[in-house]
Amino acid sequence: MSGYSWTLPGVTLGSQGIGAAERASQYDRLWGKDIWLDVRDGAANLEVTPSGDWLLASGAVALRQAINRRILTDPGEWATLPNYGVGARSFVKARRTRAAMDELIERIRGQLVQDPRVEDVAGVVIDDATPDQLTISVWILAKGRSRQTEMVRASVEVS
Repeated sequence: MSGYSWTLPGVTLGSQGIGAAERASQYDRLWGKDIWLDVRDGAANLEVTPSGDWLLASGAVALRQAINRRILTDPGEWATLPNYGVGARSFVKARRTRAAMDELIERIRGQLVQDPRVEDVAGVVIDDATPDQLTISVWILAKGRSRQTEMVRASVEVS
């Protein structure tokens, strides 16, 4: 079972005189839009709006989805992007040595900095307490955010 969970810190650009709606609009333009993936019970489902269009994710939600997708995708899974993906699922059943967890952390860091929306990867934490699951949390400094208090956090359960 794979699931997504995430939290979003308050949206601030640190600019005076810009309203919350304008800041959110700036993040949407900076971080893009993507088709929303409803991930429950290990399946990623696309949702359709009442008008018949795909439901979209934008801003920080789109960025989190992209981070989680990159972590879950196996290298070589996408023929057009053979070097895309961390392959975190291969670490779930593997022996959980310090070297293996360090390798996973380095793969995550190396992959996430390739996203043009990511300025820096501030932290990666792997909870491996459950034998058949890893919970991976990452904190990134995204483009357009300049302070540590404005980190974007993404968390994904890999099984």
